[in-house]
Amino acid sequence: MSIVSVNKNNFFSRYSRVPHVFLSQEHLEIHLRQDNKCLYLVDSNSGLGVFLKTCGESARSPYAAPFGGFFSKDERTDCTLINQFIKNLTIYLISIGLKDLRVSLPPSIYAVNTTTKVINSLMNGNYKIKFIPEINSHISLNYYDKSDYPKNLKESIRKTFRSNLKIEEVYEDSEKLIAYKIIEENRKSKLRKMSITYSHLRQLDEVCKSRYFMVKNNEGESVASAITFTSAPKIIYAQFWGDSLLGRSLNAMDFLTVSLVDIFKNEGWSTFDLGVSTEDGVPNSGLLRFKESHLFTSTIKFNISIDLI
Repeated sequence: MSIVSVNKNNFFSRYSRVPHVFLSQEHLEIHLRQDNKCLYLVDSNSGLGVFLKTCGESARSPYAAPFGGFFSKDERTDCTLINQFIKNLTIYLISIGLKDLRVSLPPSIYAVNTTTKVINSLMNGNYKIKFIPEINSHISLNYYDKSDYPKNLKESIRKTFRSNLKIEEVYEDSEKLIAYKIIEENRKSKLRKMSITYSHLRQLDEVCKSRYFMVKNNEGESVASAITFTSAPKIIYAQFWGDSLLGRSLNAMDFLTVSLVDIFKNEGWSTFDLGVSTEDGVPNSGLLRFKESHLFTSTIKFNISIDLI
């Protein structure tokens, strides 16, 4: 069999670049603990690879991240090699006693060729597989033109300027904590939890090149915030964002979104990734409508679950 299990350093030495930051060795090592098990698997024929967290009888990707996926040395890898890699991977996992494989594939803006061909291989293969279709939103900043905003959004944006809202990137620890707290309270109001603690988030600052933004009203009160990661070269990812109760009456999220798009376009980023608007495949219609009104494009990303036996 062409699937080979290697150690962590050997695995990462094979790939000069990774599809996104959540598959980087640096991101992985922040989350690894002595009691965690991880498989580093490579295909000696195609150069394709994957690292998987094992939980009981299950293998999973990503490892403590919004999405994971597969490694390739060349985005032009032939479909037949990908088909064989997926087949050999499932056989290998069965041989070591695992019963299912779960992978949250990245949105199509990351390693688009490999991701597309992996999905094609899984759909055409003879696997006991479940696809959960998530809706991801991104904007191509090279083609962004605010004159395309719908009329009602233009009025909301004008309202935010009449309210004298201002956005600033914050650098002090105390202000970064406020940015986190705004988002945390926003999620609590919607009966949702933060996926990571503030201290955990700060551990990711260097690896993910975290940036913290705050929207303030004319009295200097913080009414909305966003925390972004550099997810890949030229792609910036909104890891967290949200507004306060006061911010909602000021359309602070409209102002935050427009302002971030302007900032990132002027800085030369190619893509702003706003993440998913679904949970287990079920759309949050209001959130999706908000993103699309701001000219973000909706695309499918897949979470997959394969029964190996």
